[in-house]
Amino acid sequence: MILHLRKPLDASVLNVFTIVLLAGYIGYTIVHSHPLLWLFPISMILVVIIFKNPRVGIYVMLISLYLFDWLSDPFGILPRQLTWTKDLVILVLLLRTLILMVERKRTLRTPIDVLLSLFVLAGCVSCLINSTPLIVAALGFRHALKYILFFYVLVYSDFEERFLQRLILVILLIAFVQVPIAIVEYSLWRPSLMALGPAMIRPDFVTGTLPRGSSGVLSLFLVSAMCILIGFGMYCKDIRIRALMLIPLLFIPLPFAMSRATFLFLPLVVLYLLVKNAGHRTILRFSYGVVLFLVFFSIIYLTPYLAKYNVADWLLDPRFIYMEQAGPPQPGKDLGRITGVKFVADYLKGQPYGRLFGVGPGMWSESYFPSFTGEIWETFSEYRAPGRNQIARTLSEFGLVGLILYFLIVYKVYRMNQVLFKKVNDNYWKAISFGFSGIIFLYVAASIYIPLLHWNASAFLFWTLAGTAFTIGRKKGIFR
Repeated sequence: MILHLRKPLDASVLNVFTIVLLAGYIGYTIVHSHPLLWLFPISMILVVIIFKNPRVGIYVMLISLYLFDWLSDPFGILPRQLTWTKDLVILVLLLRTLILMVERKRTLRTPIDVLLSLFVLAGCVSCLINSTPLIVAALGFRHALKYILFFYVLVYSDFEERFLQRLILVILLIAFVQVPIAIVEYSLWRPSLMALGPAMIRPDFVTGTLPRGSSGVLSLFLVSAMCILIGFGMYCKDIRIRALMLIPLLFIPLPFAMSRATFLFLPLVVLYLLVKNAGHRTILRFSYGVVLFLVFFSIIYLTPYLAKYNVADWLLDPRFIYMEQAGPPQPGKDLGRITGVKFVADYLKGQPYGRLFGVGPGMWSESYFPSFTGEIWETFSEYRAPGRNQIARTLSEFGLVGLILYFLIVYKVYRMNQVLFKKVNDNYWKAISFGFSGIIFLYVAASIYIPLLHWNASAFLFWTLAGTAFTIGRKKGIFR
């Protein structure tokens, strides 16, 4: 057997392995005074531990996603290399999953298998058409697929229900941690920036424990946590009141994050959840709706930076949003969300098969290594068009074929979750499935706003819940 998962790891082997690595590399780092070299021995030890206990790897991913990235950017406390921890963990867990597949001599069928294969095939065709360099293409596929592959890690690891429940609880706790962090960021940083002039106040300086420029991701991450709490309130009688009382706390960072789009998507998601399976628990739905919308409109009229907008027009008149987000490109300014999609579409018109297959994975993406940054990104780096939203992100490198397949994958996840919701008898998992349906709706609706399925924190949440839904469905006999 390649991997004896049920046998205890020989402690002497681990001790010898650890001592040899630490002796050699600690001595080397002392001599050369190069602290980054500490990362290698630590990584090797981590690999051994994760292979033996994949749960450790998932918790390490959480730490990397919601702490390391933040401490590296904007604070610079940790080296950028340490933010690659999540990629290393996914790679190790994926390798472990492949070994499990070989040992068990069987594969599991999931609803997204065929569509994912077609998506990868479309990306390969795009690489051939555009003569994409191999490493650039690999990095492009990494951005698009790494959390989808994490879905398969969860599926094949077959974690017990208790661990999956604990994982969701930890994610909710991380969401609540954002509240005091966002308050501290706003109260400490805003006066300093105001001292330099009002023009220094950028919308993205309050991000919780997420990296720079992710205020929108933070806001929608909190809305996602609200969806899960609404699910608990609907279907878990013993914690219903606590869930309802906790939801308003997650509203607190929204005025600080300065993400206006959140005030558009939040009521849409709440309405979706309240009308889902209409006629069931009507009084409870109405009560939740009244509380949430009272809090929502109170937050709107107490939010200073919304004062310069006509909130009624901004929320209710689609023309206002279109005119704001569809203006022509201006050097030195971010493209509007709609303009970003149009910019990508107009460029693809002039490329061979560009509309169908895009410019190739990685060709319109920035890399930490300048030599592997995509050629198209370097040409139009000033506009950063693909980064404006999920539609532009996928369309630019995979074309219309890839874009359609990508959203069909999301649709398949939605259908899978609907089956789980209808057939599962456990109220806890029915609540999670109910909340996840709201999160899927949110991600699709916000696809014109930001690339939620590419941002690390939001993509991890989505595919973790998808993997959990499939795993629970198999344990309950719903999926085969």
